Amino acid sequence: MHNSSSSTISVNGFYNFLTHNLDDLYRSFHPQNVVSIHFLQLVLSSVQTFHSQLTLLAHELHLPVGEKWLDEYMDESARLWEVCHVLKAGILNMENYCSMGANIPSILENNDLNPQQFHEMFRAINRCQRESVRLEEENRSLIETRIKPLTLKFDESVLILSKFNGFNGFRGVLYALRNISSLLLKIMVNGLVYWSNETRFSSSSHRNTTSYDENHTVFGSGFMVAAARLNERMKDGEWGQNGILLYEYQSTRQAMAELETSRAFGTELDISERVGNLKSSFARLQCGVENMIVQLDDLFDEIVESEKWLDEYMDESARLWEVCHVLKAGILNMENYCSMGANIPSILENNDLNPQQFHEMFRAIDRCQRESVRLEEENRSLIETRIKPLTLKFDESVLILSKFNGFNGFRGVLYALRNISSLLLKIMVNGLVYWSNETRFSSSSHRNTTSYDENHTVFGSGFMVAAARLNERMKDGEWGQNGILLYEYQSTRQAMAELETSRAFGTELDISERVGNLKSSFARLQCGVENMIVQLDDLFDEIVESRRKLLNL
Repeated sequence: MHNSSSSTISVNGFYNFLTHNLDDLYRSFHPQNVVSIHFLQLVLSSVQTFHSQLTLLAHELHLPVGEKWLDEYMDESARLWEVCHVLKAGILNMENYCSMGANIPSILENNDLNPQQFHEMFRAINRCQRESVRLEEENRSLIETRIKPLTLKFDESVLILSKFNGFNGFRGVLYALRNISSLLLKIMVNGLVYWSNETRFSSSSHRNTTSYDENHTVFGSGFMVAAARLNERMKDGEWGQNGILLYEYQSTRQAMAELETSRAFGTELDISERVGNLKSSFARLQCGVENMIVQLDDLFDEIVESEKWLDEYMDESARLWEVCHVLKAGILNMENYCSMGANIPSILENNDLNPQQFHEMFRAIDRCQRESVRLEEENRSLIETRIKPLTLKFDESVLILSKFNGFNGFRGVLYALRNISSLLLKIMVNGLVYWSNETRFSSSSHRNTTSYDENHTVFGSGFMVAAARLNERMKDGEWGQNGILLYEYQSTRQAMAELETSRAFGTELDISERVGNLKSSFARLQCGVENMIVQLDDLFDEIVESRRKLLNL
């Protein structure tokens, strides 16, 4: 089977990956069209790899924070989860049959066979054959009650439709994988659980063809041709009788039948040989059953991890969305302060300043300073009610843990990004909204260091050292007083204070100079606020547009 050696994958790369794996499965199928444990292990390995690659692709395409694509992904994961549980139930049903069959040779291993041992042998064979009937009946019930509603239908004539282009092609990939998974899971079900008319392989309308005409072009047609060939090959292997197709299982039944036949016609040497054949047949079946259970358990673990990863991914996206909304709310609160401050210079621009203008000036400054207090109080409330629960904690001593290696290291990337984002978002919040003890920068335990010892090695330690240095730099910039750290905002407050001072001590020239300073300070602040709003709106528009497209698909 082909394994992806890269942590990145594209839509076309995914389709090519499907094609190569399906071609490998086609070549791996037994020339005599028997469904063996080895072949089914390759099939299950492909299912597991496809699911893993789909999860990586979901990340690579930077899918928007929304519900519909995630719901479709989760629906497919749930279907895979349910079918694999049916597979495991069917295999576990086989365990008792294996243990009963494995006991038969122990009765016959004594070369001095006597009538009593023959009688015991056929009783044991009879019990095992009854167990086989019970096993197949129980597995047939599994198919009827749990597989039938899941519809494992393979459709080889899926057309290219515009809806499959949704989310940078992810929707097409999801439909394609669902279709291919239906075929592969049907192979597994028929081999390990029960084959019947309900789970038979469909007859191909494109037998012995390698391409379709224009009206039957499928998305990623190369892999669909490969899938149709594999479906046809499996169709040829059906044996026309309900039951479990697994070669190793059928071999045990045949070995018991041959041992029964030798009672009437075989020599003692024939019986001994058939005992050995029965023993090895059940040993192969039992070993294969145990291996399949382990492989299924690995797949269950991976499905759980994939869904957990997606939850983490969506949680981080939602956190970013919420913090950016808080940032915008904080900036919008500043707009009224900006407009009030921008009006002060217009009162004082007349050089012939009189007592009435001075009085009006200080009334305007007083109003603006009160607005500054109201602004900071409102922004402080934003921090307490909306930021605090989001925990913008930067941890510079995150250790390398095995859990961070999940999905070719993507889990580590996600944890790292969350950590770094916490630092960057905290810088934004402290600058634009409000700085307080709750959002202060943490003291570095590695000040002025560029590497950590072995016990404190972090994943990607180079970037963590850089982040720790930035954190320390921001820590040095804290001023020990709650409020908005933004330089342009603080400049306006200072300009108003200087203008107030000039009332008592300054000349007319001083006042004129300070009016100009106040004017430019508020102009810089207002321009910066407007630019930040535009930048945030661009981000929100992009997400909203993605959601709109999502709902219209």
